[in-house]
Amino acid sequence: GQIPPSTMVSGQWQQFGYRLTNSGSANGTSTARLEKNGQLVASRTMGLPNNWLAMHLGKSGNGKMNAEVAEVIAYDRSLTDVEMRDISAYFYNKY
Repeated sequence: GQIPPSTMVSGQWQQFGYRLTNSGSANGTSTARLEKNGQLVASRTMGLPNNWLAMHLGKSGNGKMNAEVAEVIAYDRSLTDVEMRDISAYFYNKY
């Protein structure tokens, strides 16, 4: 999912977390959660991507995000709320 433009604040450090959790249902749906600075910004149910190579970081529609990305951490599973808080604390201490 795309980050709504009003969610991003120019000139401020912000942390975004994106979780995609497979529901385990036969129809292949998942729940996508977008978090900003540890708070839920958006959530929706969607189909699983057919091709993970089609996912982009820093792209909005046909344009590109005008921002710097300090660090990306990727896991092969959806993280728990506790793990997301731990990573948030890691970023706040590091940056």
